[in-house]
Amino acid sequence: MDSNNKPLSVARWHSFRLIAVSLTLILLIAFVDSHINSQIPLGFLYLLPMLILGRGLGYRIPLICVGIGCTILAEINDEFPVTVIDGTSRLLVYLTAFLTTGFHAQTVQRNKLLTLLHIHEIETQRDALDDTERQLEALIETSPAAILTTDITGQILTCNEAARQLLGFSTQPGALPPRIHNYLPALSRFLQHPEIDPKPYAMIQSHGIRSNGQSFLADISFSIYGTKAGARLTAIVFDTSEGFRRQEEASLRQVMSGTRLVASAISHEIRNISTAIAVVHHNLKRTNLLDQNKDFEAMGGLVEALESVVDMDLEGGTAPSELEITPVLEELQIVITPLLQQAGIAYEGLWEASLPKALGERSQLMQILLNLVNNSLRALAHVEQPRLRLTATHHHGSLYIAVEDNGGGVPHPARLFRPFQTGAHHHGLGLYLSRAFARSSGGNLIYQPIENGARFLLSLPEAPSKEPLL
Repeated sequence: MDSNNKPLSVARWHSFRLIAVSLTLILLIAFVDSHINSQIPLGFLYLLPMLILGRGLGYRIPLICVGIGCTILAEINDEFPVTVIDGTSRLLVYLTAFLTTGFHAQTVQRNKLLTLLHIHEIETQRDALDDTERQLEALIETSPAAILTTDITGQILTCNEAARQLLGFSTQPGALPPRIHNYLPALSRFLQHPEIDPKPYAMIQSHGIRSNGQSFLADISFSIYGTKAGARLTAIVFDTSEGFRRQEEASLRQVMSGTRLVASAISHEIRNISTAIAVVHHNLKRTNLLDQNKDFEAMGGLVEALESVVDMDLEGGTAPSELEITPVLEELQIVITPLLQQAGIAYEGLWEASLPKALGERSQLMQILLNLVNNSLRALAHVEQPRLRLTATHHHGSLYIAVEDNGGGVPHPARLFRPFQTGAHHHGLGLYLSRAFARSSGGNLIYQPIENGARFLLSLPEAPSKEPLL
């Protein structure tokens, strides 16, 4: 049986019993009144069954009918003379008394039932609230994020296990409540001036201090709200020290890898120039015209020194790792979509549902694609109905990512991948380094002219499949 209907079911069964008892009393009173000759009228006894019946009946029409019946029985069985005036008066008095008693009992019973329903509803809501509180307490206590609440003075009122472990304080009985100022000083100004941030919540990044004096980097989400006991601050704290360290290490590896590739590429260009100078120096030396010229001998020494510099091993490095292409393309879309929408460029991204892994570095691939997209954005700046298309396919052991636009194409394709071009964006190193990144992973970056546009095709070698050992 539904718990919400339990009070109604009990009330119905109680009403049925009351109706049965009241009808039995009416019959009993009528029987006694008709068989006893007495000068005392017994009609007033019908007030008792009317009182009981009022508690059992929920509608007034049946109660009125029973009241009329009791009035008739009382008038029939009394021994007073029946006249028009006296009889009518007695009937009105009887009927008024019976109905007033029944209506009063009915109203009292209805109010009682409503009260029971209201109490039952309050109990149901209280039980639901208790369950919610227990679930919330379990969620907070088992949360990996540090969650704590303080008063306006900064004293920590409640906290979960993650907060105790993160900040390193004790909440044993009898210990003084710790103050948030000692652990998260950045929250002090918000507690001292709650009106600084009128928003219901705020997020900041700050340094925290553990109880042993160790510092850590923290992302803090907090809100300040009012209660009857005063203002309260609730904060959710994440220790981002490890993530920050990994990010910095990844940035350092990326910088070192990029620096190595840049140095290798520039070394290659210097080697070409040095080779040309060495050939000219060798030809002049064979003529014996400048044998005694000190400047000519110094130039030979400079050529040897230059060759020793460019002969350094700059190609060494870590081997390219296996790379999931689809997540990189999805992250690229997240980055470029606001830029394309702002510029009014129609974008289309198409790639196969299950692209295999490729050999390469995620950061380098992202840099290549961002550079190509930025080049397209500049080419499409003054084009009517600009379009950008990104596709990715794989065949014959390689993955191919194409970026194409309708920006009119490149006027001098032969100069595309040359560094230090006059008038080029970022000194012309963007495409030069992008191709160097691609080649460092065993791939390549080429330009393909298309009608009214340009198409850059990036190729990466497919990662070798790992056959299961038999």
